[in-house]
Amino acid sequence: MHSVDILCCPFLHSRCLYVYLQLKSREERLGEASELQHFLQNLDHFQKWLSETQTAVASEDTPTSLSEAEKLLAQHAQIREDIDQMQPEYTRLQEFGAKVIEQFVALNQG
Repeated sequence: MHSVDILCCPFLHSRCLYVYLQLKSREERLGEASELQHFLQNLDHFQKWLSETQTAVASEDTPTSLSEAEKLLAQHAQIREDIDQMQPEYTRLQEFGAKVIEQFVALNQG
């Protein structure tokens, strides 16, 4: 049987089309799962950073001298810089999380 004969057979053509569509559907789901896995890894990293930062800020003692106050001020400036650097990641996580929730709600309503 030649390739032309296979394409002319309606049954084989429909089965090939079915298999192709199944493959595309699975590839799409795999891509979505990969995106979700990446999101969860990024979220975990962000939560660890946030927890460490909160602990560092909460455990600071009240300065008792000018040099301690200046040191604390410098630490706060560094923390503020870290927060500013994490802002884009926070925004991406918020946006992707909202998208995941939207899709979940849409799937459960349909």
